[in-house]
Amino acid sequence: MLRLIGVELFKLKKRWLVYALLLPLLVFTVIPIISNYSNYKNILEKYPGVEDIEITTTTNVDQEIIIIVDEQIGQDNNKLQRWAPIAADFKAAFTLPGSLENAFNSIAGLGALLIIILTASAVGSEYGWGTLRQMLIKGTGRERYLTSKLLGILIVVVIGILAALLAGFITSLVTTAIAGESINFDFLNLDFVGFMFSAFGALLLSLLVYFSLSTLFSVLLRSVTSGMVIGVVFIYADMLIVSLLTYANNWWANLAPYTIGHNISIISDLFTINGDSESSMLKAISILLVYCIVFLGI
Repeated sequence: MLRLIGVELFKLKKRWLVYALLLPLLVFTVIPIISNYSNYKNILEKYPGVEDIEITTTTNVDQEIIIIVDEQIGQDNNKLQRWAPIAADFKAAFTLPGSLENAFNSIAGLGALLIIILTASAVGSEYGWGTLRQMLIKGTGRERYLTSKLLGILIVVVIGILAALLAGFITSLVTTAIAGESINFDFLNLDFVGFMFSAFGALLLSLLVYFSLSTLFSVLLRSVTSGMVIGVVFIYADMLIVSLLTYANNWWANLAPYTIGHNISIISDLFTINGDSESSMLKAISILLVYCIVFLGI
């Protein structure tokens, strides 16, 4: 099995599509960080001194109270008070560790589409090129061969996620330095390590669902195009179905908690540091695992 996995990794390393998909993932990960830095700098240029205002509250209600009280003091200071929490939010989004939250969300957003394309191409092409038939003739079992191929794809996916996270981390360090902010790693503790592992696991699970779906249709229809098209259509169809079921007033609304999109939105809360862990988290993880097992089992 290890030899077959090694062969699959070698084949994937030689395919230009892998690098063509990695590039937009890296770009899509770093752009939000750079954008938040740019917005922060624009606010500082327009309202000098806004960064010196201490933000002691985070709720919208408290911020509104600050604004009302400050209107009695002066319009200029009022503007600073209005923009201070916004600037603080932008700053938190491009500096560590908040930038990693952005990275996880960015990877999850584009990753579903990319993993469908990669999986359909890698699995479906075996039928078009006749490679699967040749391997079966040589005595390699079909299940064993497909399993090694899928494991090879998952290893590449994990490497891609780590590369994107590293790109986000480096971009955050650069933008923080350019902004003249001090770089510290006080956030590195056991809680942060737990966040990274849980966020990475949630991200991998959300991508695994679409990986399984693309594998299913690529194998059943023995086509690269079919696996890609059906997978992409499913992403948008699932989003539409979740929206319709959520606002339905009849018994159909009871089906919403069992859709893929609904449960992925629940586990995506793990992408946020100190995010509230809903009681339905374990249920959402279980439902998504069932989808993966069903798609791969068929």
